[in-house]
Amino acid sequence: MSQSTPPLSSQAEIFAYTEVEAASIATLAKGSRDFLHASHPETRRRDLERALKKSVALELHGCTLAEYYRLKRIPRGLRVHLRPTIFSENLEYCKKFEGILNKCSLDIITLTIETIQKELATVTEQARNIELQLSQAGSQEDFATTKALIEKSIQQYRQETEDRKRFKFLRDAEDYAGGNIYRWIPGRPHPTSAISLRGSDQRVVHSGGQRSLKRRGARGTRHRSGYSRSSQTTADTHSGRSETKEGTSLVINISNKVLSESDLYVLQKGLSFCPSTKFDTFALDIDLQRFFRLIRLKVHFADKRVEGEVQTQSLSMKQFGLRKKSQYLPPTSSHPVETVINFISRDINHWMQDSKGLRTMRYTNNMTNAERKSLDILMKDETVVYKPADKVHKDQQSPPGRPIVAGVNSVLAPLAIFLDKVLAPFVSLGKSYVKDTSHFLRSLQNVDL
Repeated sequence: MSQSTPPLSSQAEIFAYTEVEAASIATLAKGSRDFLHASHPETRRRDLERALKKSVALELHGCTLAEYYRLKRIPRGLRVHLRPTIFSENLEYCKKFEGILNKCSLDIITLTIETIQKELATVTEQARNIELQLSQAGSQEDFATTKALIEKSIQQYRQETEDRKRFKFLRDAEDYAGGNIYRWIPGRPHPTSAISLRGSDQRVVHSGGQRSLKRRGARGTRHRSGYSRSSQTTADTHSGRSETKEGTSLVINISNKVLSESDLYVLQKGLSFCPSTKFDTFALDIDLQRFFRLIRLKVHFADKRVEGEVQTQSLSMKQFGLRKKSQYLPPTSSHPVETVINFISRDINHWMQDSKGLRTMRYTNNMTNAERKSLDILMKDETVVYKPADKVHKDQQSPPGRPIVAGVNSVLAPLAIFLDKVLAPFVSLGKSYVKDTSHFLRSLQNVDL
C-alpha cells in the first residue's frame, strides 16, 4: 500500500516568540555581563577631553556673544536674512526694518548666553565626574600623565578657538566700520578691489594677472556672502575716477565711455564677483568628462617615461620644456579606474534625479534686473577693456616710470612665453642685468665709492 504525500500549503507559515518567551530564553545565558559595562581608561580619557573641549567652546562662545551684545553688534551668523519686499529704496523704511532685525538678533544673543550658562554648569559637572572616575581607575602616575596630555590638547584647542573667534570678531567690526551689514540698505558702499578701464585704442597697462569681465560673467556660481550693493555714483571721465556719496569710487574710468549708475553698481562689485546662474547639467557633464580624462591620463602614464628628442641646432619648443596642449584620449582599459568612474557617474545621476539633491542647488539671484542688463551691455561692449587697477595711488595722466605691458591670455601670449625662454639665458649674462630689488641692493653693497 503506497503512502500518501501531505497536501501542499497555499499560505506561508509563520513562527514568532512572545515577549515572555523571549525574556525567559535570554535568562538562560550563563556568565557575568559586567565586563561589557566596565569603561576602558582610554574611553574615559576621550570622554574627559571631549567634555573639557565642550566646556571651553561654551565659555568662549558665551564671552564672545556678551561682547557683541555690549557693543550692540550682530555677528554674521546671527543676522536675520530678511529684506524689504516693498519700499526697498526708501531709506527711512529700511533703517526701521534694520532696527527690527537687530532687535530680534540681540534677543537671540541674550537667549543663547542664558542657555550657555546653564549648559556650561552641566558640562563642567560631567567633566568633574569623569575626571574623578579616571583618577580612581589607575595609578596616580598614569593619571598625572594622562591629565598632562589632556591639558596640552585643551590648551591648543583653546588657542585655536580664540584665534578663530578673534578673526570673526574683527571681520564683523570691519562690517560695521564700513557700513556693510545688510547689502540691501540703499547707499551703503561695498569695499572691493579697484578696476581700471581703458579704451580699445590705448595700451592696456597692468602688472597683475588678467581677469576678463566677460569670463567672470559667463561662469556663474552661488553668490558670496557679504556682497552689498555699491553706493550711488556718477562718472567723471576727466579726472579718471567716479565719485560716490561716501567718497572716491573704486572704479577708475580713463576711457571715453560714459558709465551709467547701474554700470557703476556692477563694476564696483569687483572682477571676482560671480553672478548667480541656474544649475547647468551640461556644464557639469563637461567638467566630469574632463576629470575622468585626467584620471585616465594619470594612470595611463604612471609607469611610462615620455622622452622627446632635443634639437640643438635650431630652436624648438621641446628644448625649453614647452609643448602644445594634448587632446589625447587614453584607453579605458584600467578596470579599477573605470569602476571608480562608474561609481561617481552613478552617484551624480542619482543626485540629479533626487529632488532633495537638486533642492540644495536652488537659484538665488544676487543681482537686480537693472544690474543684469548693465552686465549684459558691458560684456558685449568690445571697445573697452576692464583690468584690475595697478598702482592707482599714482598720477593717472603722467605715471612715473615706464608702463608694464602684458598680454596674458592674448593671441601673442604663446610667442611671448617662447621668446622669454629663449632670451632669458642671454639677458642674465649682461653686465647691466638686475634680477629684482634684492639683487640690486646686494650689488650696491659691492660698489666702492
